[in-house]
Amino acid sequence: AISDGHHPWQRMAGTHTDITDMKQAEADLQASHKQVNDILESITDAFFALDCSFQFTYINQRAEQFLQRSRQDLLGQNLWYEFPNILGTLFSQRFRQAMAERRTTSFEEYFSQSQSWYEVRVYPTQDGLAVYFQDITSRRRAYEKIEHQIRREQALNRVIQAIRQSLHLDTIFQTAAREVAHLLQVDHVNIQMYQPQSLVWQVVAEYRTNPDSTSLLHVVTSGDRPTLTETEILQISSDQDCHPLAQALPGCWLLVPLQVKDGQPWGCLGIHRRPEDSTVWQASEVELVQIVADQLAIAIQQAQTLDQAQAELQERQRAEARLKEAQRIAHTGNWELTL
Repeated sequence: AISDGHHPWQRMAGTHTDITDMKQAEADLQASHKQVNDILESITDAFFALDCSFQFTYINQRAEQFLQRSRQDLLGQNLWYEFPNILGTLFSQRFRQAMAERRTTSFEEYFSQSQSWYEVRVYPTQDGLAVYFQDITSRRRAYEKIEHQIRREQALNRVIQAIRQSLHLDTIFQTAAREVAHLLQVDHVNIQMYQPQSLVWQVVAEYRTNPDSTSLLHVVTSGDRPTLTETEILQISSDQDCHPLAQALPGCWLLVPLQVKDGQPWGCLGIHRRPEDSTVWQASEVELVQIVADQLAIAIQQAQTLDQAQAELQERQRAEARLKEAQRIAHTGNWELTL
């Protein structure tokens, strides 16, 4: 404002600048930021951004759920201070590598805080790192289940092949007990033979994961033991049953009959698990042991058939030898009589 001394306001002078473009640019920038934020909030992946000091600069809602922390708590805070349990893990290794080498990386890793598996993709940015991660726990468990099933089928095939490759029962029993222990990851497997004359069960073969653990080899049990039938499978727990096996080796037992002929089983396949591991046998485990027991029963029957055939052959050979000797004696007697 300019005055002539007599009148306070004669005229005014000033300048103006057209800031329409600047305001439009600010509005466009805000709109762009909002669009980016909307996108980051709507994606199914969890996302957070880090600056070059590994401080959080952005966290979307999905990341808050996975990290179990609010963005108000984490924004501006250092990743390593807020999550010290990931130091030394693949997370810290790959994050530091991406930051140092400015190179994109991806990996899968287990995050103990949320007890989940994540697929992580890390992208270097001008300000630091952009990290996307997705919960793949269900997929991982499904894959591990399939992988475990494949390994179990392969191991079962090895057991069956090992049983079929020999007709020597001691070798078959030792091989089967060892392979079943490895297959089910149990600590003790044995094979028991039933002796109907004395009404007792005797352990004829065993495998112990820990050689220093209690051995039941040649142990005989009788008395109040339940009688296995053709289709009966016994599950015995030491805290529920006074079964002699549970008393001799406390824990969880699975007894599957070895049915060679109709009626009383030849014996049984016994599987033992420590009580701290589990007290319940899964249906898939029972089914697998039943398959092995069926193969053992076939092997026992084949071995018995072979023993019977060999015994008959030896008896035939002895009979032929006696016949030849008798013929020789008879022939010698006729020759002497002719003279």
